[in-house]
Amino acid sequence: MSPSTPAPLTLLAIETSSNIGSVCVVTRGETFVETSSADVKLSAWLIPAIDRVLLSAGVALSDLNAVAFGAGPGAFTGVRTACATAQAIAYARGVPLIAVNSLQAMAALAVVDVTRPTNVTVLIDARMGELYAAEYFCENPGEVNCVSEPQLVSPSGYTPANSHSVLVGSGVAIWRNGIVAANVDDTQQIMQLTRQLEAHWAEGVARVAMIELSASRTIDPLNAVPIYVRNNVAQTEAERAALRVVA
Repeated sequence: MSPSTPAPLTLLAIETSSNIGSVCVVTRGETFVETSSADVKLSAWLIPAIDRVLLSAGVALSDLNAVAFGAGPGAFTGVRTACATAQAIAYARGVPLIAVNSLQAMAALAVVDVTRPTNVTVLIDARMGELYAAEYFCENPGEVNCVSEPQLVSPSGYTPANSHSVLVGSGVAIWRNGIVAANVDDTQQIMQLTRQLEAHWAEGVARVAMIELSASRTIDPLNAVPIYVRNNVAQTEAERAALRVVA
């Protein structure tokens, strides 16, 4: 008798670190994604969206083998929403949890179809006149290695480590406006690509999570925390005004 075929891996991925949220289910070699509109409250959208994507994929919460979430850096409320939701589902189902750097997830999406070694710079709008920046290097399609960890930078004070790096992210236009007379058409193309990547951001989380899961790099759901690059994430308007005066 031939050995039975193992059951397909089913993974749920959540990404809500920006104003657009996405949910992804990977099962039977297929990917199912739902993306929010920019004007919804992500904390209210998320659970119903998970239910709809599971239904589209033809699986239930009880079928999940793992859960992953975009841990940030990003919007304070958004990364906490993704973390808490993924944490609760993984703990309730007793399945592994994978915390994925959101910038790495976007980089993984950007290099899905590359055919040669590629450097990727991800720049995300961090508000307060700053950007989240990280550098990655891809040798194989969809796989990215971290060159520099996410950091908080000023648009005028940051230079990518590689001048030929592929640029993606909501902060690219802000960075270009801050330091160079950028080609307008080129910037528009980058922002169009970024919007496409944001719509499938949870798929990038899933891609990175699959690699982490295969290497058994998971976390206890009780120990899940977002990635906070900015230490003071809840400055008052007075504190922000004081910092601008000092600067």
